[in-house]
Amino acid sequence: MSKVFAKTLPCSHCGREGKTVAKGLCNACYYRLKKNGTLEYKVRKKPIECCIVEGCNKPVVSKKYCDTHHTNNKRFGDPIRNFGYGERSEHSLYGVWAHQARTKEGRVPEWDDFWCFVNDVKEKPSELHRARRYDFSKPYGPNNFYWLERIASKESTKEYARVWRSKNPLRAKNAALKKNYGIDMQEYMRMYESQKGRCAICGIPKESFSAGNGRKETLAVDHCHDQKHVRELLCGKCNKGLGYFNDDIALMEKAIEYVKKHRK
Repeated sequence: MSKVFAKTLPCSHCGREGKTVAKGLCNACYYRLKKNGTLEYKVRKKPIECCIVEGCNKPVVSKKYCDTHHTNNKRFGDPIRNFGYGERSEHSLYGVWAHQARTKEGRVPEWDDFWCFVNDVKEKPSELHRARRYDFSKPYGPNNFYWLERIASKESTKEYARVWRSKNPLRAKNAALKKNYGIDMQEYMRMYESQKGRCAICGIPKESFSAGNGRKETLAVDHCHDQKHVRELLCGKCNKGLGYFNDDIALMEKAIEYVKKHRK
């Protein structure tokens, strides 16, 4: 039986040579006709989303704002710097209101009106007060806002820090370790347990740092001043002794010979 010559003809639409499927069309053209109802290609483009600000037809960049209005909202807390902006920027509460828009949760829609926010909040009690939320997972709003006094009016910044360290000794110790040596309390306690609570040089035991031991002497973190790496834990005397000798081995050997010379 001979092959049908019609099935070897080129596609009647695109002209592609090969096997035709039906209606004189190749496989691709036939299924395009079947799916779309036409042989023409349909360009599927995502519709351009415009800025939500009234009268602005620019494409959206972030948070449903165009580049201009998004920048204004990020810098000033308001996408439109319209009439009254100068009065708002000079207001004592403007910085608090603008900060709310830069937070992840933002603020409730009614507080987008600056003067409505001022009417609800009234006045800032003092320069020492900061705006806070009862629930940090929810936006700023009339029911989720209060003023927190960070420092008592008669206390200095140093006094406030001292009181905070006394109330949060473990957090203060952890922050100091990270700042000075690049380790945290977990790493410190691991070193302490591996040394069994004893100085790496003299072997004198010291207490571990805890919230209840106050300012009692604990093992200090010894580090190399040249290479900036942590070595081991030492008692205060051994740690200071190495510091006084500047980690100079030759100088320490001379000190050993000096002690031997004058020992009776």
